[in-house]
Amino acid sequence: APAYLTAPVALAGPAWRRTEQPLWQTRLPMVVAVDLSSASLATDVAPSRVAQMQARLRRLLQSSPEGPIGLVAFADDAFTVAPITDDAANVALFVDALQPDVMPVDGQSPARAIEWSRELIERAGYPRGRIVLVTDRADAAPQQAAVEGHAGGHLVSTLGLGSSDG
Repeated sequence: APAYLTAPVALAGPAWRRTEQPLWQTRLPMVVAVDLSSASLATDVAPSRVAQMQARLRRLLQSSPEGPIGLVAFADDAFTVAPITDDAANVALFVDALQPDVMPVDGQSPARAIEWSRELIERAGYPRGRIVLVTDRADAAPQQAAVEGHAGGHLVSTLGLGSSDG
């Protein structure tokens, strides 16, 4: 074939260029569920359990946790404070408002907090996630809820806050 016929085809051949490809994300969402019952006002850890919880939560949020994060508060029932988001700074906006007086009914139901956190993760479209429970107690009911959460693919951890004297 003459060169003048093959030259346009060669020039119009495949183009090689690099395009950005999104990376597959395997980050698990984390929901932190904080106890805002009246027990969080105890002063067995200075200045109070709720102040210690707020300080630890601020540190966690400033350390740029891996993956999306959400925030739940609980006493007798559990409530979403911040839905699951990649913006930890947005979640941090709510930390100072975490006080027992925002809860409609006092009580302590960490099992309900675990269940609510699982629902929050699943409603956000994640098949599994991490739940961090910040409380001063974990009797049989939350232990059973943690076992059920684990069976459903969720990692449930507890951050104890307070002392037996409190």
